[in-house]
Amino acid sequence: MNKKYPSYQSQKLLFMGGFAIAYNIAIALHELGHVLAYSLVDEQMIEFVLNPFSWSWAASKNLNVFVLWGGVTFGQIFALLPLIMLKKVKAPLFMFLSKLLAACAFLINGIYLLLGALLHFGDGGSLVYVGFNTFFVVSIGALYFALSFLFWSHLQQHAGLNNRTPLSVRIRIIAGGIVPYMLIIFVYNLLHNADQIMMWGGLALFGIIVSFLIAFMGNWWAHFFHYQNQRVFSSTTSWKLFSFGLLVVLAEFVVFGTPPNPF
Repeated sequence: MNKKYPSYQSQKLLFMGGFAIAYNIAIALHELGHVLAYSLVDEQMIEFVLNPFSWSWAASKNLNVFVLWGGVTFGQIFALLPLIMLKKVKAPLFMFLSKLLAACAFLINGIYLLLGALLHFGDGGSLVYVGFNTFFVVSIGALYFALSFLFWSHLQQHAGLNNRTPLSVRIRIIAGGIVPYMLIIFVYNLLHNADQIMMWGGLALFGIIVSFLIAFMGNWWAHFFHYQNQRVFSSTTSWKLFSFGLLVVLAEFVVFGTPPNPF
């Protein structure tokens, strides 16, 4: 391989670190969306917890409809704010991470609504429980899900995956960056949340399948739009991003620990 470009392993590290960061920030912003909704309806929040591999929550004593929508609405808006800065901030790493954050937020919020409404968990399940039409909630979730794939497809060019990248290589990089995190989610919940392992195992499997779909969609996108960008990040940058992703995960455990699952 041309020494100008990092190895495939370096690109996988880039996606592993970037995904760990974007996934956890998206979850945090989702919960902060609930927090903002609480403040707007003058509802008292009694607990706030973040967990990188299982449930995160911003809880109160009452089930408020506005608060339920707050996570997938305000949280999503928060996740899109860095995109506004792209016209002024041209740093390649910022462009990659801002689009990855938007992609992860749309994906997570879409899953919360779509699968939650169908399988009766999370915000989607709660919205159906309080009376919202299942088809309506699923439709909003499906829209978020589709928007997620648009961002996932577009951001791959920033990691040097263009229309000359073989699909097999693209799968190795994308799945190699996401699948390990999904496997950790499965193992963590098997050990700490065993009574819900069917749900978390299913979500982990769903995440693995989605990682392959992301690669397939990105491959089609690159060929359709003839992306020829070959700019990729150095191995040093990939390792730094990967290390920072590990620190983000560790920081959440240090701050919040592993409190009992309330659901």
